[in-house]
Amino acid sequence: MSDATEDKKKEKPVVERQKRKRKSFNGIALRDGETPVLNARISIGIFWKAAAVVIIALLIGLLAWQLGVFLLLVACLTASIAALTRRFLFLALTDQRVLMRRGIIKIDTMQLRLDSIESVEVQRTIVGQFLGYASIVITGIGSRFTIIPFVENAVEFRDMLDDALYAKDNASNDKK
Repeated sequence: MSDATEDKKKEKPVVERQKRKRKSFNGIALRDGETPVLNARISIGIFWKAAAVVIIALLIGLLAWQLGVFLLLVACLTASIAALTRRFLFLALTDQRVLMRRGIIKIDTMQLRLDSIESVEVQRTIVGQFLGYASIVITGIGSRFTIIPFVENAVEFRDMLDDALYAKDNASNDKK
């Protein structure tokens, strides 16, 4: 009997660990002690191409209504793709890593530890300037880079990531 009691005591921590729920951040499980810092906002400007096609469809529809109807269908398809992209596009910063998800049919989920990130850039196009969004380019060790487009708070995200990278560098330099 004492052996059975000892076995139950040994199994108890494993069961407690399994029962403990992990916190999640937009469906991605966080590690113990990891806290979310910033979630990138995907701009509504992602729909600009669909809006441009609607305007062209209305103008052309005045002269050739069949072509206008076709272009309206193309605009609906473009808006649907933009809505799905906005739904699945995700970029977040925690105190330990950067979480990214992109794609519609093939969904890529990446998690970069802060110590494996070399640089972060903000790229703006002319349309992005007018509509208030930019693309964030994160370069990891080994020259792998990831581009997340249509980020509304791109400069804020870059600054927060830079702060986290500098804090991580300072903490590792202090240990040496």
